[in-house]
Amino acid sequence: LKLPSASGGCGRGTHGGGGGARMGRWGARASKPGLGDDDVGGVVALRAPPAELRDASCESPPLGYLAHKGCLFPGARLEAAADDDDDEACASWEGRPSLAPPTRAARWGADVPKASVDEADDGHGSALPGRSVLVADATTPGGSEGLGGERLRRTRQRQERRAKVRLERRSLAATGDSARRAVLWLRDDMRLDDNPALTEAAGFGSLVCVFVHDTDDPSPWPIRGAAKFYKHESLKYFAESLRSVGSELFVRVGPPADVLLQICSEVGADVVLWNRLCEPWYRERDLSVARECELNGIETRTFKAAAMWEPWEAKPDERSYKRGFGSVGFFRSAVEELGPIPEPLEPVRRLPAVPEDSRAALVEGAVSLEALGYHLSAGRGFPRDMRDFNEKRQQQAEFVGALGKHDDWAAEMRTFWRVGEAAALSRLQEFLNDVMAEGTYEGRERFRADRPWTAILSPYVRFGELSARRCYHESQRFAALKVNTEKGPRPVNSTFARRFFWRDLAYWCLWRFPDMPTKSLREHYELEAWSGTALQLRRWQRGRTGFPLVDAGMRQLWKLGWMPNYLRHICAQFLIEYLDISWKSGYEWFDYTLIDSDVAINAFMWQNGGHSGPDQWEFVLHPVHAAKSCDPDGAYVRQWVPELAGVPLEF
Repeated sequence: LKLPSASGGCGRGTHGGGGGARMGRWGARASKPGLGDDDVGGVVALRAPPAELRDASCESPPLGYLAHKGCLFPGARLEAAADDDDDEACASWEGRPSLAPPTRAARWGADVPKASVDEADDGHGSALPGRSVLVADATTPGGSEGLGGERLRRTRQRQERRAKVRLERRSLAATGDSARRAVLWLRDDMRLDDNPALTEAAGFGSLVCVFVHDTDDPSPWPIRGAAKFYKHESLKYFAESLRSVGSELFVRVGPPADVLLQICSEVGADVVLWNRLCEPWYRERDLSVARECELNGIETRTFKAAAMWEPWEAKPDERSYKRGFGSVGFFRSAVEELGPIPEPLEPVRRLPAVPEDSRAALVEGAVSLEALGYHLSAGRGFPRDMRDFNEKRQQQAEFVGALGKHDDWAAEMRTFWRVGEAAALSRLQEFLNDVMAEGTYEGRERFRADRPWTAILSPYVRFGELSARRCYHESQRFAALKVNTEKGPRPVNSTFARRFFWRDLAYWCLWRFPDMPTKSLREHYELEAWSGTALQLRRWQRGRTGFPLVDAGMRQLWKLGWMPNYLRHICAQFLIEYLDISWKSGYEWFDYTLIDSDVAINAFMWQNGGHSGPDQWEFVLHPVHAAKSCDPDGAYVRQWVPELAGVPLEF
């Protein structure tokens, strides 16, 4: 619960002039069901400060003075919980240097005024129903009870509040979650299988599943281009999955904390659940949303689902000394100390329904998935300035009712990709049984661009249609099978399993170095001079360099939003080593065109390819020689560079 302080005061709130503004919006639902009106901290709001506390530099007396448990101070944020046992801890002090933060009412003696019960103001001059605070008139004297009576009264109130909290907790323990309402915040976890937050949500009495388009997205690299198109399709398919298990997906727009608290207010929910994300800016947002919810009396429960090992638990720089810094071995040797990777959870079969008494409010506040504009893809190829779509062609398409094939940069993506959790699980089994079990993925055959011998699972894992934990444990079923390689006999799942440790390593690197997408980790590389030109970069992006294998890979990326991992290395090193263009330009283009675009993995790969990353790659893949291993018959080049279809194989 945060009380709004009026503007114009001398002391600033924790959020500047708007400190505590959400109290006015969410205060009516701030406490847990069953708690008394004054159960959140015993708040006393003074309409004006005592004269002796006014700053002479203020033109008018500051408003919004707060008191908590007998404490009186200006412009502070109330952060104490209902069951706080520390009588001395009042709140976080943000007053002026001239005033020391008093911690008990005794500091002010008999000047503490009498308090009366009033309705909590919402910051706009109106009272909030059902929420009462103690409002004191600062113009009245300290009162006839004296300081001892005031202390006794407040002690009694505090004891009553704590007794209510204990009773509420015992009641919840007896009934469990089955009598409660919850909100599930969905992000990159579009699956029923191995979804910890969804599994937890299944035990509640009713549930609201919501996807929030964050208008204040803190990411320096929010999804765009091909990834945004795929996100739209993924959300559409997962909405169907939720309906199949008795729930439904609501789409809202706004800052997540505001939206989640609004929904809790609409449906009477007192719990918000979500799966954590690993990017540092989203980690910070998760913690901020949790604080906002808890300040407003809403319980939060979060779960690990995006990675096998979250960055803040892996900490390889604190425990790994066996391998080179930044290598997969460096990371793997560290997380081995944390124990085995847990088994994936079973798919959710049934979810609680949406509260019927709140459906109208939920529908009224929701927007359609199409209203987000993620699916818009007008343009003959990706727009030059990296917009999501060509506005002029999009308007023309809306006028005639549809996009023509040549005016839709996502046309071939729509036909190539099977989207959704069912498609992801199906592709996983195809790969495991037809490719990995045969030992093909463990040798150099996996580099073949003209064969479906790579996993083709990256979009599914990126958007949470398939969990990394499920992939890892499914591959472990084949661990007993061995295949002969250049390095001797190896389990057929060795390389595939290592990919997921590599993925978690990339997340840790981004968490440890948040500016990894834009700044060389080996800082002396920031001084490197690049001689490549804008025209050369443009030809590389369009697949018109004159080197067949590079052009084939870049055109496949252009059309499908994807190319095999080995081709990504070849195209990246061609840009860096042969065109002498900065890895940052390559990172930006891949971020825009990859359907599986992932900031951590993308930046980690480009940093290493540019020799400035933690595991700098001291090798160069020749654009001609590499074709002999990945496209020995020229079939891949002929498919994506049709002007060379009639050229003999030796060329």
